[in-house]
Amino acid sequence: MAEKLNFTKKILDVLPAPAKGRAYYLDTKQTSLGLTITDRGTRSFHVRATVNGTTKRIAIKNGKYPAMTVEQARTQAKKLLADIANDVNPIQKRQKKKALTVTLQQVFDSYLSERDLKPGTIKDYKLVMKESFDDWMDKPLKSITDRMVQAKYQQRGKASKARADNAIRVLGAVYRYAQAKYRDSEGSTLFLRNPVDILKETKTRFKIPRKKRVVPRESLDKWFKAVEGLNNEVSSDYLLFLLFTGTRREEAAKLTWEEVNFTANTFRLLDTKNREVVTLPLPDFIGKRLKARRGRKRTGWVFPAPFGKAGYMSDPRKSIEIVKLATKIPFSPHDLRRTYISIAESLDMSVYTIKALVNHKMSGDVTAGYVVQTPERLAKASNRIEQELLRLTGLNKGKVVELKTA
Repeated sequence: MAEKLNFTKKILDVLPAPAKGRAYYLDTKQTSLGLTITDRGTRSFHVRATVNGTTKRIAIKNGKYPAMTVEQARTQAKKLLADIANDVNPIQKRQKKKALTVTLQQVFDSYLSERDLKPGTIKDYKLVMKESFDDWMDKPLKSITDRMVQAKYQQRGKASKARADNAIRVLGAVYRYAQAKYRDSEGSTLFLRNPVDILKETKTRFKIPRKKRVVPRESLDKWFKAVEGLNNEVSSDYLLFLLFTGTRREEAAKLTWEEVNFTANTFRLLDTKNREVVTLPLPDFIGKRLKARRGRKRTGWVFPAPFGKAGYMSDPRKSIEIVKLATKIPFSPHDLRRTYISIAESLDMSVYTIKALVNHKMSGDVTAGYVVQTPERLAKASNRIEQELLRLTGLNKGKVVELKTA
């Protein structure tokens, strides 16, 4: 129970701090004005009032005593009570004011911590924000305008339209998150406008063509010989694994010997883009190469990089550059995945089979939910793609793959 006192400087100065917890006092002159004293001796003013049917103590902003005098506290208490009488919730008013001063950095940090994102995605997003919006991170989100976004987008686009577009996509996602997170008491967003929308509304978003680069079919034999000729056997196996399985670079790089089954001719991916654990066919050609290199190893990375920070082959750039120099064929790890899919499609395979082999998500496709891909069907399809690749690389010269629907 709060003790009632006539608040004066003389009385408040000598009030004792409680042994533990907090002590509460009420002013006899301004009956809703209270004082809280902690066991550390901190004294601060509050208003005791009923808001939305609940009586609570509402702290007065900057209301620590003696920095705030008794008369100043009584004046602030009257203002708070007037707001409450006019159906203005002072707590929500402060929360709204605080939300409207939240910075891009604060919202971005919150976005990363609350979203279920993979470590690689977080790393990419941080790089994007630093590269494109480093000078905005300490600005209140509310201060970022349509005009600022347009100017930044055009400026960044001069260096790289693709990177500028990716950056604006991330910024738009962060802003949409803020619109959902920061709301008033009635549930309406505090950020009515997403400034990124101006690019769509003015139709000034860059048209970024989808990448279609593959290793040309007629150049696969030259490419293959250069890869096989690499001094780094692990790099050679890794690049061939990407071509013959169509696996994403990071998913292949994280493959361990425990997840390779040489008896069943399969490999299992645990940390995939769509977060699903998948078991896929291991082509005979790749299986023999891996088995020969494994020796007696039963654990560890299939594609180790002893001197790399990750421990596995996260960046085969050096080997790729050697192959490029020798063949004059530009390619990236993802181009090998695209090459695999293109070869599969050329064999008139079912799109659902191809998607299953490369672990493409099929959300939104109702029919896909009814298609059950058996291990035998996938193994048969994988073998057809393998034979075609071997033929194109010159290892199965003269052999033609029979075109049957897989």
